[in-house]
Amino acid sequence: DSKTRRLFDRWTRGLTGYPFVDAGMRQLAAEGQMPHLLRQMCAAFLVRDLRVPWRWGAEWFESQLVDYTPDANWGNWAYRILPVAQLQPLCTEHLTSLEILSWPVVHDPYLEYIL
Repeated sequence: DSKTRRLFDRWTRGLTGYPFVDAGMRQLAAEGQMPHLLRQMCAAFLVRDLRVPWRWGAEWFESQLVDYTPDANWGNWAYRILPVAQLQPLCTEHLTSLEILSWPVVHDPYLEYIL
């Protein structure tokens, strides 16, 4: 639907409003790479919180990553993200996890990555 497409577009451009995710997606667009941990975080956010089909994200990473290999990309999406995609959220209008809010605190406490 159009809402899902709009959320996906904002995710690909690093315009979600979540600075850690946005910084990772902008790095991917600019450099064709991002740290592995951030790949997992951005993927989980897309699927769990934005509720966008996981295959869209896997295809986007495939088109952007300079170190793309089918086994690593699709394998990581299937192994790490597919279980998340199959969960049914209790609430469909809000974030399903507060984990997105803790990521920068844990992994970028001085905001060096997002600035």
